[in-house]
Amino acid sequence: MTYEEIIQALRCCKFGVPCEKCPVVGNKDCCDEVNTAAADLIERLTAENAALREGASLGKAKRPQKKAYEKSIEFLRALTDGQSDEIKSLRRELEGKNMVIALAQRKQAEAEAERDALREKQRWIPVTERLPEPETDVLAVCNRNGYIFVTPAIYEDGKLLTQESAWNWSDIYCYGLYDEEADDYYIPEGWWENRQFNPDDVYNNPVDCAVTHWMPLPEAPEEGDKADA
Repeated sequence: MTYEEIIQALRCCKFGVPCEKCPVVGNKDCCDEVNTAAADLIERLTAENAALREGASLGKAKRPQKKAYEKSIEFLRALTDGQSDEIKSLRRELEGKNMVIALAQRKQAEAEAERDALREKQRWIPVTERLPEPETDVLAVCNRNGYIFVTPAIYEDGKLLTQESAWNWSDIYCYGLYDEEADDYYIPEGWWENRQFNPDDVYNNPVDCAVTHWMPLPEAPEEGDKADA
């Protein structure tokens, strides 16, 4: 029976309302049925009321917990925001340090390249590895029957006429091939000892022994580094 039917049946029995209006009219045990349904309804409503009261009590009890939870959330948010700012600051600091490291690495690479270039200039280069550019003033290591010595020299590849050379080839005792069209001689291929101070007008002499190594000459000092005369 529904709530409305139970209430209607109880009112019919209580106030002498004609049975035709009772929801259980025609049932010989109508009074027992209505009383049982009413008792069941009362028990159900009582239980529901108790549950509602318990829920309300729990709600009141949980209010402090809810407030504490909300405060925890606010604290965590503030902490997260602070950490975010700190992380940004640390990231900027790290980027600055990375720039310093990159600059130091670049300077180190430049210094190493300069060092390697200086070593290349200062090392003895075997003639079997490569020869200097023709007409370039270098230091040459000579081996005359086991006697090792160093002399300033130039290397000629035999492809240059004397008139095309930067050096003076007057009065050498051996010339290369003659070019009729140019009316000039080719400089013989090989090593030549060049003289900066030339007695008897002899400017270049052929190196008459084996050249094993050579080295570029060091650069002259800057104007301000010149010694007093």
